[in-house]
Amino acid sequence: MRWSHPRSRYACCGDWPRSARSRSSRPFHSERERQIAEIIAKGRTNQEIAAELFISLSTVKTHLASIQHKLGVRNRVGIAAWAWESKL
Repeated sequence: MRWSHPRSRYACCGDWPRSARSRSSRPFHSERERQIAEIIAKGRTNQEIAAELFISLSTVKTHLASIQHKLGVRNRVGIAAWAWESKL
């Protein structure tokens, strides 16, 4: 079993280092993830995102989890901060 620091997977906006992928200006594999990150930066709720993009609430949550993982952030505030920094 490989040992890792208990907070290593929870890197966010503090002193914890982010992965090289999170520093990339284009970490997304799909256009839909980019759209959702852009909408989150506008302050929309999951329900509003689902209605705007004609997808289910569950799909929005799945995309959010994927984006959070790829950026190495803990919540939608981290996604919004990344989007603003990247001028998305």
